[in-house]
Amino acid sequence: MFRLITKEYDHYFILLQNAFPIEKKLDHIFDIKGISSRRTENNKDHILKEVEFERMNLWHVDPSSWNPAFEQLKRDVAYLNRRDALEYSLLIGVLKSDSENETIEGGIKGTQGDTYFLAIVDYLQTFMFTKHIGYIPKPHKGYSKRFMKYISKHLLPSNAAPAKGGKTEKPKKEEKPKKEEEKPKKEEKPKKEEKPKKEEKPKKEETSSGKSSSESKSKSESKSEPKPAPAPEKSESSSSDESSSEEVEEKKAEPEPQPEPEPAKEKPAKAEDESTTSVTKSSSSASETESDSESESDSDDSDSSESS
Repeated sequence: MFRLITKEYDHYFILLQNAFPIEKKLDHIFDIKGISSRRTENNKDHILKEVEFERMNLWHVDPSSWNPAFEQLKRDVAYLNRRDALEYSLLIGVLKSDSENETIEGGIKGTQGDTYFLAIVDYLQTFMFTKHIGYIPKPHKGYSKRFMKYISKHLLPSNAAPAKGGKTEKPKKEEKPKKEEEKPKKEEKPKKEEKPKKEEKPKKEETSSGKSSSESKSKSESKSEPKPAPAPEKSESSSSDESSSEEVEEKKAEPEPQPEPEPAKEKPAKAEDESTTSVTKSSSSASETESDSESESDSDDSDSSESS
């Protein structure tokens, strides 16, 4: 930057590097602002606008060469946006080479042998309300957005270059290769074994069966009880009477077997009653025989005394 002082004003000059090569004459120069309706009104300066750029279809750039330049362009526009810059343009110079092997410094080599030169110009104009009434609803932020939208749409790599008539062909998305092998299905988990149902407990027997079992027990107990010995027969001799009386006395001295207690709430007890009655009868008969034998012995003694 240089400053020139005069009597009336101070003048500032900025010297920039030329974006185009001096030793070569460019075939085409385009001034791009991002407005598709702009066209060249007079062809004196040989600078073309957006309409001619879309119609001529001269942009053929390799992706590996264009991507770094595009990233740098985005950074520059972001900086100008922060500085409230307005009315800047992208100059595109197209130089057709005579041979494909010809190399020119400072440009982007195209796929068809052309060389492209890019530069942003007119970036010192800041946004003011007195500049253009048409920019009042769309300030500098809208300008930068429209500018980058046009570039990203029409300045595409060669595999998606804009077609004639201004229409752009979007690059087809690469189809993903289908998976050859399908994923193995998940193994089905073995079903849980059903637990065996619990066996139903047998219902309690009815009360009648309980009663019958108690009756059978009482009968078996009555059968197992020992029966009393039969009473001894009467004998004419005194010796037999004495022996029988002694046996009866011994039986009396021995304790009689008592019957076992019956279970509660048992109605049938006929067998036990019969056994007890038989025991009482036998004891009464034994006492009668004893009294008879005593009377007979007394009578014998009296007879013997009389005879003597």
